[in-house]
Amino acid sequence: MTIKRQEFKTSVKLAILQRAGFPDNPICEGCGRSLRGEKIEIDHVIEEWERGGAHDARRELTAEDGQALGAKCCHKEKSARKRGEKAHGDRIIKKQAGIARKSRPIPGSRASAWKRKLDGTIERR
Repeated sequence: MTIKRQEFKTSVKLAILQRAGFPDNPICEGCGRSLRGEKIEIDHVIEEWERGGAHDARRELTAEDGQALGAKCCHKEKSARKRGEKAHGDRIIKKQAGIARKSRPIPGSRASAWKRKLDGTIERR
C-alpha cells in the first residue's frame, strides 16, 4: 500500500520561502548557508511514513510542516538518510512478519541442496 504524499499549497510554499529570507537573501533552514542563485527545495519536516502512515486529508499542511533546504547542501543528504531509515524499518517489519524475501542460497553453501565433497564430487544433501 502506498501513501499519497500530501503536497504544500502555493501560499504555504511562499510563506516558507519568506521565512527563509527569499528573495533578498535566502538561507538554508538546515545549515544556514546562503542560497543566493542556487536551487531551493521545500521539504517536509516530518515525512508521511514517519507519522505511522496516517494520512489525514482534512488537515492541511502549514508553514511549520515544511522547511526550505538547499538542493545541494542539505536536501539531497536528508532524503538519502531518510530513504535508508525507511528501508531499514521495512526490512525489520517484514522479517518479524515472516515475509522476508527469500533468495537462492550460494551453491555449495550449507543452505544449498547440493554438497561438494573435498574430493570434488557433488552430491545431494
